[in-house]
Amino acid sequence: MEGYKYFNDYAINWIKRKAEATFFLCKTGYMGVSITQIGEGDIIVVLLEANVPFIVRKRDDYYALAGERFV
Repeated sequence: MEGYKYFNDYAINWIKRKAEATFFLCKTGYMGVSITQIGEGDIIVVLLEANVPFIVRKRDDYYALAGERFV
């Protein structure tokens, strides 16, 4: 439960710093918030030892990191 409290505090502080946060809905029904443009086809990933999920975007033959998100 301690990790959950840490995540909530971190998420609230992150959102307060980002005045232009965008809310989104995943195909699976999860809701999230993003500080940058998010679009159809973006992929939510959890990187090893990261505290938050990230978005990656498919480019020609690689994936580009688009930034952190909260889901």
